[in-house]
This record gives sequence, C-alpha cells and structure tokens, in this order.
Amino acid sequence: MCLALLALASCQGRKGEMRIRGHLANLNEADLYVLSPDGGMEGIDTIHIHEGEFDWRTQCTQDEATFLIVYPTFSTLTVFGGSGQVAKLEGDAQHLAAVKVSGGHSNEQYTKYRMETDSVSDQRKDSIRIQYIRQNEGSPLARYLEHDWLSRRKPESLQKGQRVPKFTLRMRSGQSVGSLGLRGRNVLIAFWANWKSGSGIVNHHIRKARRICTKPLVCISYSLDVDQGALDYVERMDSVTWHSYCDQMGFQSPLASQLGIRTLPYYILVDEQGRIAESSAEWKDIETNLK
Repeated sequence: MCLALLALASCQGRKGEMRIRGHLANLNEADLYVLSPDGGMEGIDTIHIHEGEFDWRTQCTQDEATFLIVYPTFSTLTVFGGSGQVAKLEGDAQHLAAVKVSGGHSNEQYTKYRMETDSVSDQRKDSIRIQYIRQNEGSPLARYLEHDWLSRRKPESLQKGQRVPKFTLRMRSGQSVGSLGLRGRNVLIAFWANWKSGSGIVNHHIRKARRICTKPLVCISYSLDVDQGALDYVERMDSVTWHSYCDQMGFQSPLASQLGIRTLPYYILVDEQGRIAESSAEWKDIETNLK
C-alpha cells in the first residue's frame, strides 16, 4: 500500500513546544512512535493517527533537538526541531529515503543529503558526509552526521577483554537474571528491536548459536522495542524459549545505555570470567568465535 505522508508545517509554534502535525493518505488508524536521542523530550511518546490526521506536541526547552520517528513498518526518519518549531514531511512511505522534510534549514539540508546519498556506495556516502561536516562544523546536521558515523564505531566499553558491568534483569518470564549468577558461564546478549530494519534476524542467530556452541551457552534476547504487542507476536512466531528482556525504554534502557549500544542489531559474547570475548554488529564475528 502506497502512503503519501504529510506532517509538520514550516512555521513557528509556541515557545517551549515542539509540534508534529499532518495527514497520512490511505492510513485511517495507526500509531507512530517518537523519541529524542539528545534529550529534546523525555522517554518515548506515541503519535496517534485518526482518519489520516494527527497533531502531536511535546514540551521542549531546547532550541535545537533531534526527533526520531518510527513508522508502522518499523522504518525510521530523523527530524530536526526544538522549542517553538514545526516541520513538514511529504512523500511515499514505501520509499522513505525520498521523503522530503522541511521546516528549518537543518531539515531541508538533511533532505538534500539523503537524496544525494540514497543510491551511492558506502565509500561515496562517507566522502559526502565528511565533506558536509567539514563545511558546516557545529551545525545541528553536522553534529548529527558525525554522531551517526561515530555510532558505527565500537565504543571503548565493548572492546575485547573489558569486564561487563554488573546488572540484574527481570526477564519477561518473571525470572531475574544477573551478571553475578552468570559468572562461570558463557553468555550471548543480543540487542535488537522490531522497529529497526534487519534486526529481526536476531532470534534466528540465537537459535543457531545454541546449536553450534561447543560449551553451555546462556542466551539473552535484549529487545529495545517500545511496542509490547509487536514483541509478543514476533517471539510467538520465532518460538523463543531462551531469556527475553524488554523494558520498553529503547536506547535509554539502562544496560544498553551503559554499554554504549548505538546500533542494532548488536551482539556481545561474554566469557566465563565475565569479560567480553567478542562484540560486533556483524553476526559472522560472533559465529566465528562460537565455533
């Protein structure tokens, strides 16, 4: 189904408020999720769509902030805003890379950047990114592009040999699992979310890990989902029988935040001493170590 997206008018709004409003053709009732990775708003909120119309507002004291919109297809789009600002989206939901975002210089520049890098190689995309950052140092979009690039690099806390911080997680089953109780056992923690494209393969990889690992392996599916119903459905379809955790806090989930998880899916393999044996966004790196 082709969805024509319209959101956010490019005019000034109320001071201290960020507003998202618009119309989605061919979509009567639906929810979009919205969060701000840099503190433009607290937690995760829902944009309710009724008969294709929506008008969402949040308190925002920052003059500059980024907002991540999660579509029903679990694809995401970044919008720049802040106190007293409104923006505008228009395009086709089946081709989100072509959705135009206006309402402020950063949104218009980001749209231009996405159009320019939509069908180019990763090497060419990095070249365009670096050039923009150098030419627009300090701008909201330059900072965002730099952070996005850095997020693809492995944080220091995830290097091999680093000890995993102490944690206790209350699994969806009701069982509590903690780092101290796991000492002496090999552990695979897989971070993922339904809303992140390509992330749903995690459960298949966990099942494979349990099959190929030559030592007893404790597996933890760590979901950063915000929609409990979507997670329930996926885990039923995937016949998940291993530990499953979700606190519906997205990237603000304490352990994910403490470890510096910035991309999904992401895998951490912990050895019997509680130290990182391998960590990677690429399953092949984990699989090699397991074998």
